Amino acid sequence: MVPTQRQPPSTASTSAANPASPALIFDKAALLGRLMDDEHILRKVLAIFLDHMPRQIEDLQRLLETGDLAAVARQAHSIKGAAANLGGDSLSAAALDAEHAATRGDLTAARESMAQLQADFAQLKRVMTEELQTTTT
Repeated sequence: MVPTQRQPPSTASTSAANPASPALIFDKAALLGRLMDDEHILRKVLAIFLDHMPRQIEDLQRLLETGDLAAVARQAHSIKGAAANLGGDSLSAAALDAEHAATRGDLTAARESMAQLQADFAQLKRVMTEELQTTTT
């Protein structure tokens, strides 16, 4: 299976961490490899991720509104890791951008990174939801 990639630059920007190539939206093959090809566990993990990640992103948005850069960096780091572990490379890259901005003390850039992070999560959610629907039918 070919991993799903972000839309071309005309509809979605490429990762700032790797501007030459589009980041993966969802790398199912890599995740399945980490799960020893267990589709049942895959479905459970995706469902949990899709249930919890919106709250994580809302928490990040609230922290950005408070201006607590240390907390923003920690929350963005958590999102980055969760997305990376599940093969959500584009979301992970967007969270890394927010983390780096917060770490260097650039609240404006951290706030601006939210649009890409939210767009990448929307794409990831769509792809993962489709995956859940195809593996349960």
